[in-house]
Amino acid sequence: MVQRRKLPNGQNLMCIVYHDEKLPLHHLRQLRSSLYQIFDYSSIFSDLRKFSTYINDKFIVNKIVFILSGNQAHLLCCMVQSRTQSPKNPFLYELQFGQEKLQSNLANGQRFQNIDRLVDKIVDNVKEYIKNEDNHCKESIENDELILQRSALSFSIYDQFQEQQSLYCLPRESLKFLLFQSFVEELLIIEDKKEDLEKMWSACRYKAINENNGTYLGQIDEFKSLYDPNKAIQFYSKNSFLFRWINAALRCENMEKIFTFHPFITHLHKQLTVLSQQQGLERSSSPYTLYRGKKLPRSILQQLSDNKNNLISMKGFLSTTTNSDVANMFADPNNIVMGNESVIFEMHLDDTQLNEMIRMKRPYANISTGSDHGDENEVLFFMGFIWCIKSVEPTSDNNWKIELELSADIASQMNNNFKEWKSESTYFTLGKILHELGEYTNAIEFYKRMFTESSNLLERTRTSIYHYIAKSEYANGSYQSAYDNLEQAEKILENISKSNDEINLHFRSIYAEDAEPSPMCITMNMGLVHRQMNHYEQARHLFNEALQKHGSTTDKAILYNSIGGLNFQQGNYYEALNNYLEALKLTIDQSLKAEINQRINLLNERLHR
Repeated sequence: MVQRRKLPNGQNLMCIVYHDEKLPLHHLRQLRSSLYQIFDYSSIFSDLRKFSTYINDKFIVNKIVFILSGNQAHLLCCMVQSRTQSPKNPFLYELQFGQEKLQSNLANGQRFQNIDRLVDKIVDNVKEYIKNEDNHCKESIENDELILQRSALSFSIYDQFQEQQSLYCLPRESLKFLLFQSFVEELLIIEDKKEDLEKMWSACRYKAINENNGTYLGQIDEFKSLYDPNKAIQFYSKNSFLFRWINAALRCENMEKIFTFHPFITHLHKQLTVLSQQQGLERSSSPYTLYRGKKLPRSILQQLSDNKNNLISMKGFLSTTTNSDVANMFADPNNIVMGNESVIFEMHLDDTQLNEMIRMKRPYANISTGSDHGDENEVLFFMGFIWCIKSVEPTSDNNWKIELELSADIASQMNNNFKEWKSESTYFTLGKILHELGEYTNAIEFYKRMFTESSNLLERTRTSIYHYIAKSEYANGSYQSAYDNLEQAEKILENISKSNDEINLHFRSIYAEDAEPSPMCITMNMGLVHRQMNHYEQARHLFNEALQKHGSTTDKAILYNSIGGLNFQQGNYYEALNNYLEALKLTIDQSLKAEINQRINLLNERLHR
């Protein structure tokens, strides 16, 4: 794994990028990935007017790094250098991916054709700036670790959800949120078994032993002996390993660790649900406000300010309070931390929105009576609440106030996109969700649980499990393992076909590849594995074999597209064109049509030279 070239935490800077619309997608992905490595917040533009408007606005951060790319780099450099708004004297760089000609008149140390060299230069320059900054403050917050943990803010930003938007059309961050929430829902319906709780305690001991933490080992044994599922809130609120480790797993969205804690998460959810129902009978229906106080790096404050009227979700459980004085204590305005600002969140909500979230099994409750910190008037929200950023403004005492308003938009999206998964095994569903999230190794482990958890699986189910294991192995780069699992699926299908005159298949609608795998599909995928391993003749043989097998029209379209890809790769342009045209006639999937048309256009350019 490549080491992230990360700048110090609590950054008081941001990166602004401009590239023209012709920048190839793979270069844009590389750029985004590199920016993620080093900056807390970056803003990327390809619209010149929006870029110009944005850079001439006021900024919260004290330093800006500009990266300018494309044919207009020289003009853009002049535009940046003529800015009158603070902060002035930005870091300014030109990046032209692999091109011989550079556009600007910047010094050689500011002009690059390689993203890795640019990143190294930025990190060196910014670290030197931080080191030499006149107002560089050595003070740091001395609060108890629990207070730091409880005030931690890890979040994701989304555009507004559109009604009836399909799962495939959602932006990546929105899709990831929906998939993660579905993962959580599946955790909540797993049968509550005593052995799962024992595994949780054992996993905690293992971690404490590896960290050589005797204090935590003592806490684990104490919690195990005293633990009552009906008092999960009290255990959660203690200054302990449990609070820290669960929240660390949730902030990072570490699926494996979250699964380890699923018994406790389920108990906490049940207690919050009961409390929420009890308190709902006493609560007035008028809108009301909750508070949360913390310190935020200016780069994060800038990100929130730039995303007014967009949506935000906090990763993990969200602690708030009914008492603004308690929020102010956590914001700690009298304790100056370099690059950070004291922030009070005002969170506005009403029962209409809350009832919709509760209906989606997302409870919240005032936990003062069951908490170890009853004097804080804490209101705890379960995972999955979405808020709209209404305003980000400085206050008269040089602090900041951020107004959030609860949004229930996500409820209908979750209903629309995940109701079809309810009929499947929980582990199978979790595996598919993890695959979509890019957690391929964990996905494989959940698929394999299907074999160990049930001794009477249908042969068709076993075929699907092997097929999905193969998909995750393939995505993870384990091609031989993918092929071996596809062979297992093929053998089972051959046995089924011997005992049935016809193979009846049904297809689900959310993802094209979520269909129960047909013989054509499995053999085609075996060919794709060989193609990825550069075994082109074996791939061609399997593709031709797949053409003779049973499959849907969609399978056949994908197969012809795959054969076209192989012919294109080997320079058989006319054969590839015929394959693509055949695939185009068969498919009704718009994304596949777009991909095929792109390949046909590229082929025609080559053939008509």
